Amino acid sequence: MQEITVLSIASGRSQETELKAALSRLNKKGRRVLSIAYANYEFILLHEPLPSAPMEETTPAEHAAIRARPDILTLSPGETAQVLVLFEHITPCELRYKVLDEGGGTINEEGVYTAPPHSGVFEISVECPSHPQLGTKVYAAVK
Repeated sequence: MQEITVLSIASGRSQETELKAALSRLNKKGRRVLSIAYANYEFILLHEPLPSAPMEETTPAEHAAIRARPDILTLSPGETAQVLVLFEHITPCELRYKVLDEGGGTINEEGVYTAPPHSGVFEISVECPSHPQLGTKVYAAVK
């Protein structure tokens, strides 16, 4: 049965250290992490029991991915929305967000998008600088 664990990171604590400890605890309990999302200083881990032995510490790179949820934002002009990122088979990394369309609104370093004062469809890129092969797109439909 799949379960969700929410891991809150206290201010001043290392996100990477806390996450690695949580992953290790789940692995020792015979659970496999299916995906990891990060928003507002919390990691959300979706996990399930392993059929047999605990998962290896490393996962083949071809399975690693980051995905944005939602991948399409529907907003009114000036409205804001949080882009939630799921880390699949990869330790969460620092993310960089960028609105690719001139005049397409703004997005801050925490992934909070603010729609422009006019309608349109705008593309947002989400990248992990430490893993340049990974990235995803989000589209904002402002109407």
